[in-house]
Amino acid sequence: MELANLILDKSKQYSNFTAETLSELVKVPSLSGDEQRVIEKIVEIGNSVGLNEFRVDGLGNLILEIGEGERILAIDAHIDVVDTGDLSQWKFDPFSGLIK
Repeated sequence: MELANLILDKSKQYSNFTAETLSELVKVPSLSGDEQRVIEKIVEIGNSVGLNEFRVDGLGNLILEIGEGERILAIDAHIDVVDTGDLSQWKFDPFSGLIK
C-alpha cells in the first residue's frame, strides 16, 4: 500500500506538468507518416527535464535510454494520430492543446 500512496502522491504533484506537457504535444500535428516534428518536441521536452539519451531507429521509433544495467523496461506507444477529417465538425481545433 505504501508504494501505491507514493505513486498517487507523485501523480498529484506532477498533474499540472503532465497536463501542460500533453497539451504541448497535442499542438504538434503528427498525422501518420509525418511524426518528425512531434519526435523533435518529445526530445525537447525530455531534454528540459534532464533526459538526453534519445535516438530514432530505422523504423522511426523514438528510443530513450535511462540508466544502466542488465534489465530493460520497454514502453511502446503511438505518437501519430489519424486525420482530423472535416474541421467544421469539431467544437474546437483538435490541435489547440486546450485544457479544460
